[in-house]
Amino acid sequence: MEDTRYIGLEHIGSGTLRLIGHGSSSEVSSTKFRFQTGDILFGKLRPYLHKVTRAPFDGVCSTDIFVVRSRRPCEQAFLYHCMSSADFVRHASAGSEGTKMPRARWSHLTTYPMRLPPLPEQRRISAALDAIDHTLFMATDAIASTEKLREALRHELLTAGLPTPERERERERERESRP
Repeated sequence: MEDTRYIGLEHIGSGTLRLIGHGSSSEVSSTKFRFQTGDILFGKLRPYLHKVTRAPFDGVCSTDIFVVRSRRPCEQAFLYHCMSSADFVRHASAGSEGTKMPRARWSHLTTYPMRLPPLPEQRRISAALDAIDHTLFMATDAIASTEKLREALRHELLTAGLPTPERERERERERESRP
């Protein structure tokens, strides 16, 4: 298999619906599944961790991830939103096998009772949920950036203090006195 992007469970955020990284297939010797852009990637190992995302590129993934592509009459985006819901994840967890490392079973996932509205309604529902997800992703990114800024400012303020005219003059004198 040529070197391609690889997604393992460690690359899917828990409960975030986001891909948080990827590796290279050459770094992993185990068996892998192929996926395509837009496929749903659902972590089957410890499904309660809620590791679900949409593939943003073609690649390969761990066999501990289900690769899901919808069939008509179900829109891919609609299926993604169903599979990423807390209710679906609870369903997957309830039918898991194993105690230390429970794994979701495909045969159990397919028993999830999913309401399937007409395709135009599926598209409208998906568009609304996509917009909400986009807003949440932007807000999450803004919070992460603000936290980084806070840490940088915290260090600066706790070590140097707030700028005052006296401190600014002192810093200016120090800069002028350097060779």
